[in-house]
Amino acid sequence: MYPVQWRGKEYTLGNITVEVKAKFVAWAKQHLKAAAIELLSDRDDLLQGQFTAIMAGVWWADGVMSKPLADVLRSPAGGRQLNRLLFGDSAKILSDSDLDALLDEKEKDPTSDYILAMNEIREHADPKAKAAATGPDPPGG
Repeated sequence: MYPVQWRGKEYTLGNITVEVKAKFVAWAKQHLKAAAIELLSDRDDLLQGQFTAIMAGVWWADGVMSKPLADVLRSPAGGRQLNRLLFGDSAKILSDSDLDALLDEKEKDPTSDYILAMNEIREHADPKAKAAATGPDPPGG
């Protein structure tokens, strides 16, 4: 767990676990389905095919995610949702605008507790990336 201080309170970021990935994928599928309904509400013939594509095409495995999921993650709503999942109960009371303000403030400073925590979380989520950046562990290490 990684503490993040903001406006006199402490929030706690957790790691990207299998549970976090599953919850984010489920949220992303619903998010994409809602967007499809909005765009294709008068085209039932296309809507079912879009739903099938969403269900099959949105996934997150060890170290990799589908392009549609990566696109959702890069969106403001997707980034906010992943952060909500990582902060868990500690940030439940924050409105979307408060969470956005926290992230905006913390992301401006590359040495902020949030940025340092996210770097640790990314390394924990993808050990291959850490090994590529730091080199292999020494024998017996």
